[in-house]
Amino acid sequence: MGKDKVECANEVTYIANAGVLLKLHDKKILIDAFSKKVGPLFMCTSTAIREDMIQGVPPFDGIDLLLITHEHEDHFDEESVGRFIQRNHQTVVISNSMVIPRIKNYVQNDMYSRLIELNTKLHHSESICVNGIAIEAISLIHDGKEYEDIRNLAYLIRHGKTILHLGDAAPVKENYISLKFKQQGIDLLIANFPYINRYWGRKIIMDKIKPKKLAIVHLPEQEKDIYGWINATKKSYERIAMEFIPTELLQDAGMTTPI
Repeated sequence: MGKDKVECANEVTYIANAGVLLKLHDKKILIDAFSKKVGPLFMCTSTAIREDMIQGVPPFDGIDLLLITHEHEDHFDEESVGRFIQRNHQTVVISNSMVIPRIKNYVQNDMYSRLIELNTKLHHSESICVNGIAIEAISLIHDGKEYEDIRNLAYLIRHGKTILHLGDAAPVKENYISLKFKQQGIDLLIANFPYINRYWGRKIIMDKIKPKKLAIVHLPEQEKDIYGWINATKKSYERIAMEFIPTELLQDAGMTTPI
């Protein structure tokens, strides 16, 4: 399903867990790129890739935006983000009120202007344009009953192409009743794996979002997949592939696919 490096003006490169690098023409955007190890199942950002991002080694040079969906450590490592901000002076960070204050503990006061804190109400959105990129942040219920108090921010990104990254948004109809994603002409949806291996997840993608392409993230590491989620996800997609959205399973760091 996946491809190695592809030379393309618009592409997504997998980093780890839900972390990706988006290249949209002349812009570069990191989403949930700095993650820590949480539990035995999911991949965290490797030391090598973490340091390449911090040092601005290509393809991680000239990052315009760093978007963080929420504060869970498999999506956010404040110490690494702080180091990144100190070295990458052009990057602006956008996230919620639980993330931004924690980053401030690792940077100097004169860097605060590049940290944008959003307090988006559940099932509402906020729009902002930063470094020439249009961003809409949408607060959606986090997957899992025990995390319903977490304000997960999905990001709708427009710069030539239209990308939607859901973070850990639950694949439940309550998240999509009032949203008009289907009318947005989404070129790529980046979603956690329950959106492909659960009936309601697939129905939401087809009925509420209808992207041109789907990239699945947040899969467990292959050798640690004790619940068989990878196999179940692949089988779910194979059963419906002919009538479903073209889909990539992003599992290996560095995997790149065109948008």
